[in-house]
Amino acid sequence: MIKRATCTVLVALAAVYGAAACSGDAARGSKAPSPPALPASAPSADAPPQPQATAPSLEPQAPDRSVAWRAAADYSRALDGEFLFVMQDGKVVFEDGLPGWSRSRPHALASGTKSFTGVAAMLAVQQGLFSLDDIVSETITEWKSDPRKREITVRQLLTLSSGIEPDTAADRKRTRMIAAGSEAQRLQALAEKRDDFHAQALQAPAIHDPGARFDYGSNHFFAFTEFLERTLRARGIKPDTAWEWYSKNLFDPLQIRVARIGRDRQGNAQVAGGASLSAEEWAKFGEFVRQGGRVRAADGSDVQVLRTELLNQCFEHSKCNDRYGLTWWLGPRGAAGEIPTVWMAAGMGKQRLYIVPSARMVAVRFAPLNSERSAFSDTRMLKLLLEALGEKAIPFGEVSARPGLPIN
Repeated sequence: MIKRATCTVLVALAAVYGAAACSGDAARGSKAPSPPALPASAPSADAPPQPQATAPSLEPQAPDRSVAWRAAADYSRALDGEFLFVMQDGKVVFEDGLPGWSRSRPHALASGTKSFTGVAAMLAVQQGLFSLDDIVSETITEWKSDPRKREITVRQLLTLSSGIEPDTAADRKRTRMIAAGSEAQRLQALAEKRDDFHAQALQAPAIHDPGARFDYGSNHFFAFTEFLERTLRARGIKPDTAWEWYSKNLFDPLQIRVARIGRDRQGNAQVAGGASLSAEEWAKFGEFVRQGGRVRAADGSDVQVLRTELLNQCFEHSKCNDRYGLTWWLGPRGAAGEIPTVWMAAGMGKQRLYIVPSARMVAVRFAPLNSERSAFSDTRMLKLLLEALGEKAIPFGEVSARPGLPIN
């Protein structure tokens, strides 16, 4: 009797596990291994009822990407990186920093500050304050007497193709001291307060015809903020200073906290390179851009702060530089699906805000301001980040013969 009951139990278990495996096959679309054959036996009336066994759940396991993330962090650190912060779908997926660093510690963005102006300009366009093709000299009337300056448009200021001298000799010297000077020279250059950014830009000579060439520098930005402020004052709009207008219309709706903005002796904000933000706050800005000008409100709803079609004009390749849009650096072009779209705000010392829409990724990278001459490569950094996110391999190496992503 015991022998017969044992055989009956084995048969029952074989039937149960066989059914579970078939059910799993249907759900997973894959063939489960067959259970070992058991000797047949007739059911026994005196065998105790057997509990119904359930096949163990086979949930797919997420791949371990810790090695890939470590490779990305090690690469950044090896080239002076201080902090690396990565978001996907609006959620933090990775962060790594040297001792003392965290996502909430502010860092100088240097020229990473510039990209706020492009987005703020499109907010002004949305509000009907001006259009990108407006002639600036209609507002900055002292430019009317100069045959080149009188033709400059708002778009040309924001694509750095206005033709005015981009920086003064003093600007260039100060940049060299910060990037490669001794510690004493660097601290002195950082502490130096300029006289008047706006007057400097308005007095800068026109060295090229408007729209003739790309010339990277700060004067385009200072001329734009003077134009914006005169436009605001002519309409009686408050606040009527550029950075305060940015704060009300851009930073406040996004709940972005700017730790610091540099100013000249007249109180004009250094919109071309004077902001300090934490990685967390800069990434908020990147996420707003990735989401097409939307931000999540406290009640969980989405608020369209800037219309997507206007924001997207920041990422149209400009005529004078295929890698630059409206105050944003753009990644290399490639065939569809070959190279991902990359939007980047970049500052001296390899400060970076990367946005890769296809990977739903926003990433921030901080480093010392004097690490500008390091061998850090944007294409290498992006490749490692995308691999860590599990994105398909991107053949960045195939475009290495073309000009790479910019250094600043």
